[in-house]
Amino acid sequence: MQKVLSGLLVVGACALYSAHARAEDLKAACKGDVEKFCQGVQKGRGAIAQCLKAHEADLSAECKAARTEMQQKMQAKRDELVAACKDDAAKFCADVKPGHGAIAHCLQAHRDQLSESCKGALPHRVGEAK
Repeated sequence: MQKVLSGLLVVGACALYSAHARAEDLKAACKGDVEKFCQGVQKGRGAIAQCLKAHEADLSAECKAARTEMQQKMQAKRDELVAACKDDAAKFCADVKPGHGAIAHCLQAHRDQLSESCKGALPHRVGEAK
C-alpha cells in the first residue's frame, strides 16, 4: 500500500509541474538565477530544477519564494490525489511497481472504474494538469 501511495505522489507532482501557467510563473521568477547558476545545464528531465536546488542557498528572494509556493501547491495536490485515489490504487494497481508514472498509467487504464473522487482529482491524461 505504501508503494502505491508513493506512486500517487509522483502522479501529483507530474500533474502539477505540467501546469503551464504555474511553470511560467516559476520560470519568470527564476530566470536570472537560471542564467547565473545553470548556464551550461541542458534542459530536460528536471535538470534545471536540480541545478536550482543545488544552488538553493544562493537564489534570489523572488526565485526562492516562487519555488516555495510551487512546492506548497505540489504538496496540496499530492495530498488531494492520495486522499481521493488511495482506495482505487489499492484495488486496481496493487500489483503495479511504482515509478515512472506506472501507478498513473494503471489508474488511467481503469479510469471508467474509478471512484468519482479519484476521477476528479486525476489529470485527464498522465502528465496533464487538471
